[in-house]
Amino acid sequence: MDLEKSVIRRVVSKCRARDIESLLKKWGWLTDGDMKKINFRASKRVIASQISDICKAKGLREEVGDLDLLCTQLNSFGLKWTVLKLKGSQPKTDFDPLEIQDRLLGLLEPECHGEVHLNVKSFGGATWVRLYIKDDAPFRATDTVYFLSYPHTPILITCRMKVKIRDLLYSVLLEIFQAEEIKELQLTGHHLPSLADLALQQNAQGPFQKYRDLMEEENPLVRSRLLKKTGTAPEEIVWESRLTDENKEQKERRQEKLDGTFGISTQPTLEKLEYKLNLRFRGTTFAPALKDRKDLFRCRVKFEGPSVLEGTKNLEMSLWHRFERGVKRKSVFHAHEDWQYHGGGFKRLSQLPDHLVEMVSKKRDVPDIIRELDDFSVCLGFDNDQCLAVLKRLLGKLMNFEPRRSHDEGPQDEEQEQFAHAFCELGGVEVLLRLLMFGSILPHIARANKVIWESERMLRIKSIVLEIMTKLTTTSVGDQVTSKLLESDDVLNYVFSLLAHQKTFINACQLIEDMLQSRKDVLDLHRINNLRTLLNCLDDTQLANFCRILAVAISDLDIYENKSSLYAQNKQKRSKGFVNLRDINQELLLGIPELLPRLVKIAINKDYTPRYRGMVSELDCWMEWIENQMAEEVFEQQTTDDFEDFTGGISEPSAEGGHMMVQQGLKITEELVQRVEVVYVLGLFLLGKHRKKVQRKLADLKLAPGLSDLFDQFIWKYQVGRHHSRHRLRGHNAACECSPEVALKIQFLRLVHSFCDHSDYKHLLLSKNELSEVKRINAKAGTLALKNLDTINKQLMCRGSKGLLTKIVEVMKKEPTTSTFRFWLARAVESYLRGDTSYCDQIFLMRRGLLQHVASNIVEHEIRHKEILQSSFDLLGELIKFNWEAFKTFDSVLTTQSKFEKFVTTVNRNMVDSNMFIRSLVLSLEHFRSEGKDTEMDKKESKLMAYICDFSRQLDYLYKLITIISVQNLTQENVSCLNTTLVFLMFANKKNQLPRYLQALRDEKENMADVTGAGSILQNFRDLLVFWQDHYLHKDKDCSALEKSSRISFSYWKKTVSMLVGEEKSDPNTVLYYINPIPGGRTN
Repeated sequence: MDLEKSVIRRVVSKCRARDIESLLKKWGWLTDGDMKKINFRASKRVIASQISDICKAKGLREEVGDLDLLCTQLNSFGLKWTVLKLKGSQPKTDFDPLEIQDRLLGLLEPECHGEVHLNVKSFGGATWVRLYIKDDAPFRATDTVYFLSYPHTPILITCRMKVKIRDLLYSVLLEIFQAEEIKELQLTGHHLPSLADLALQQNAQGPFQKYRDLMEEENPLVRSRLLKKTGTAPEEIVWESRLTDENKEQKERRQEKLDGTFGISTQPTLEKLEYKLNLRFRGTTFAPALKDRKDLFRCRVKFEGPSVLEGTKNLEMSLWHRFERGVKRKSVFHAHEDWQYHGGGFKRLSQLPDHLVEMVSKKRDVPDIIRELDDFSVCLGFDNDQCLAVLKRLLGKLMNFEPRRSHDEGPQDEEQEQFAHAFCELGGVEVLLRLLMFGSILPHIARANKVIWESERMLRIKSIVLEIMTKLTTTSVGDQVTSKLLESDDVLNYVFSLLAHQKTFINACQLIEDMLQSRKDVLDLHRINNLRTLLNCLDDTQLANFCRILAVAISDLDIYENKSSLYAQNKQKRSKGFVNLRDINQELLLGIPELLPRLVKIAINKDYTPRYRGMVSELDCWMEWIENQMAEEVFEQQTTDDFEDFTGGISEPSAEGGHMMVQQGLKITEELVQRVEVVYVLGLFLLGKHRKKVQRKLADLKLAPGLSDLFDQFIWKYQVGRHHSRHRLRGHNAACECSPEVALKIQFLRLVHSFCDHSDYKHLLLSKNELSEVKRINAKAGTLALKNLDTINKQLMCRGSKGLLTKIVEVMKKEPTTSTFRFWLARAVESYLRGDTSYCDQIFLMRRGLLQHVASNIVEHEIRHKEILQSSFDLLGELIKFNWEAFKTFDSVLTTQSKFEKFVTTVNRNMVDSNMFIRSLVLSLEHFRSEGKDTEMDKKESKLMAYICDFSRQLDYLYKLITIISVQNLTQENVSCLNTTLVFLMFANKKNQLPRYLQALRDEKENMADVTGAGSILQNFRDLLVFWQDHYLHKDKDCSALEKSSRISFSYWKKTVSMLVGEEKSDPNTVLYYINPIPGGRTN
């Protein structure tokens, strides 16, 4: 019954809800008792399930095909039909329906590998046939074929079908009808009665009769003779008494001309009229040589629309009505006179005369649309259907329906820009705002006691208004649109309230996101009334979509005007009136207790991931899933708007003037990005001043085991072998890693990084077995032992034998060197090691070969990606810091002099990327000295230790680190270079050797201008130290990270910097002591 169930589901989905009951009665296979068992007020899915159960109980199988055929007969407009003509000496066309059924079955069953389902019925003077060939594949609507045969005529009409089925059906039909050829006439469309009329020559009118016989030879629009008036007489025109005889005669002549050309009957519904012309060049006085050309000028003329012929006929009358409307408007002179007397002149575009509007705007349709919407925006109880039609027309003007690549630009984009500019210039945005706020300001007639009342149709209208505004924000007038939207908090609050409605939440979310991104300052979420109530009423899908707004409201970058320069950011933070709205918004959101648990639940949900047996690439799995999702869509074009399942942002027209229906492609896109947004927002919560609080909450919500389980669902690049075929996106090379999961993987690893960064809960990334191993290592760590391992809550740890940390390490070791994921994988592991240096965690990772792998990767490969190289050095620095065993393991990688030299060369060539590794070397050197290790013995046992012990080399690194940065180019990426220079000088200060380092810098480098443009290296260094004080000594700066990572108290950091920037020029411990005065130089 699976096939029948699918057919019933398809039939129910095609019908309007109110027509399902009447369709079942016409079918005739269900009794009154059966009909009472069906709840026709339920959803279509429930109705289809109830009908399927009844049919299964009654054993109705072939009869279900009759139901599908009956539904198609009554709703033939949903399919695209093609007219065929049988060619031959004497084709046989006098079969009855039963004979056609028997002969079709007899010929099809031997040729088909599957089961043939055939249904034949007579309807409307034609024999209707439904054909479906069942095979092992699941039911698909596109495999069902419908065709009509008209007795005693050579005409057949078929729906669109697959090529394989078409070839088989044509061969069978040729044998049944004893014809020699089946010719496809150039008659296609959705209006089946009109196609039949044209093909059977019953209701053809005027010169359009030539459309059937002379399609390829002549122009079907050429008028050769007048028509005889047949059918019903036209309605008598009631003339107004004030019209002159001249006007009356003019209308009569126009009507007579129309009737003579088209006739008085309703025109056949043709959606597209197309013909080709082959003309000879005639030449002109400007180009006389053209007349000698023998080749033909080929062109194609095409008319498209819901009914081309009827539209052409009514065109002239519609122009007349426009003229009538224009003459009733007040003159400009009288309006200006009124304004002078009492201030009441023209206030809206709809009040202006037509001729004046034409002078203002070259696009005639823009003022027409604005006028119509203006009337709706100030009229209670307006016609919703008419308003929807105008809004759809406006939306179509702002959309591009041409298939193309994203980087292509064409004339249609220019037309959209021109239209948007004219629309905004003529006050269209203000009209849309009135229409959007309609109902929130004016009370509804039927609900006088309620301030806001939103009907389903009104919500559809407002959803389309939101989408139009979103389209406008992407054009050149976008800033003007968003500024008008942000003028009032009432508008912003009302758009937020529309997030609570299913039909408007996607478009409202997109518009709010665009509005917030256009603001120079971050939105204070306290301005949104009842935010907590709003969030609680959102379902999981809506909440995930709402995270797009939260990402803008709590992002750190959005609070600064300069997104990269630390100097500019510091200056802004110290300015008067600066408020860190990110932290304020985070505090407000974290005060909603239900928010974080819901976000974690959405983030770690595993059901979303499509996986299919035999497919090794995630892209292959996603492409299969997308194809299956698209197969669920009804491929036949709908003839009415799908308002029952309407969702703004997903229900879209597929062509200009098309019907609003759910677009599976847009629906899939929304589903793919939702989890990414949630994971991204969770990561943002971990970046603010409430980081510790959020880390604790996420740990209690079992984020670590959830992420570990989710990690198992990912497919990485190394898992796709060379010999496996995988999908490749168009325009992408074989090494491309694009897939719908790329963004999720990156945000996943960023979340892991933020969760572990200086966290007390990082060991939750281990399994229980791994924690026991770490404890055993920790027992032998001596002074580097951790003290809090026994307090870890094992109920919150990863499940299974391997924790998330081990899984990340294993993937990192197998990922190709060029994989962009290596950066994020390394960053996640490095953040786990940050903070108090943990000997046991270092050994735990070294036992899994991580140090050997990362070091070998640098030595054996040329890493060109700066980010991957930086993350590799940062990770190496954390692995070897204070760990003598790590240094010895490192030597096992640098076995030859060439390998050692290549590694050192890579370090020296990428100082910004490797400075954290250099810092770890210096910190480790001083740690080993403080522990009483013999330095000379250390040099013999470790190549790295011998390398970094050299004073001249330390001085060289100090110089390079100072010269590659300046106050103007400091960013979050290179500020660590400044801290590394301070590590060198702090240890020198402890040994009372600070003057030695500063003097060496002066003696060797003083007279060399550095690349940053400063007068001297030492002056540049002093400026950097002044910035350091301003940056790190501010009250809102958490400096515990510097203290934990270096094992140097922050007070000593401050003491050393204060000493270096001292104003006493006679003190050899100050930088100023070594700076020679330069004429015109900077003074401090």
